[in-house]
Amino acid sequence: MSGPTLVIDLAEPLSPAQLREFRALMVGLSSRFAEKRPGFFDVNVPAERLGVEDRREEDWRKPFPLPLLVPRQATFAPSRRPARPFAAPAENPSTSSTRAFGRHTESTHRTPLLDGQTLPDAALGNASADEELTALVGFGPQREDRDRPFLVYLMGPGVGDESIFEAEHEDEPEAEALLGFRPTHAVNVSACCNREIDHVATALLTAAVMDVIGGVAKAELPDGQESVVAGLPGVLGFADWMALGTAEFLRAWVGHPAFRLVK
Repeated sequence: MSGPTLVIDLAEPLSPAQLREFRALMVGLSSRFAEKRPGFFDVNVPAERLGVEDRREEDWRKPFPLPLLVPRQATFAPSRRPARPFAAPAENPSTSSTRAFGRHTESTHRTPLLDGQTLPDAALGNASADEELTALVGFGPQREDRDRPFLVYLMGPGVGDESIFEAEHEDEPEAEALLGFRPTHAVNVSACCNREIDHVATALLTAAVMDVIGGVAKAELPDGQESVVAGLPGVLGFADWMALGTAEFLRAWVGHPAFRLVK
């Protein structure tokens, strides 16, 4: 599943020194790092390294690893995207059986987690049982990796993905007027997952990259977000349903209760 993408527009190509600093940043932030070509990084980034806090009580962290990571003073608007249907998995005989006790039948089905633990019965039943468990513990019992996968890549003439760069920057006179330059190159910061934490991490990772290489962030806005973004620091303006701004803008946006990116 792919996630949100933010773009950093650049007024000129990165110098060799800037590219080295860009690479060093990605190595330092990543728990897994691969460079597919100069300036194209396939990485896993622990959310904590971007300043995202895990605020759950310590006792909840082991049985339910990272159901939610939230930024300081941030909450999330519910998604309006329709839920995707999933086919029910075939029952595995090795992890399921039935024991009869008089008139009652007890299912011993358990869903093993990667760490060998199992979810409680309430997490394995119908939707109402799931809702009851969520209400009890404050989050859904879904295992989530702390390391968020990203593709972060420089693109443009002479560096790679030139066709993508041209397609993304075709016919943008309003954006160019706000920028004050015609972008020669850009960096895409693309999350490979689409959980709420991936939206937060995408914005914060983009801001961290901008601290090193400069540029202007370009973010497509969901419906209703222009009024949210308009008063934030670092906003340069709006063009073609996009907000343009600085790293300060991205960090301020993440801290707003209504923050969300376009998937």
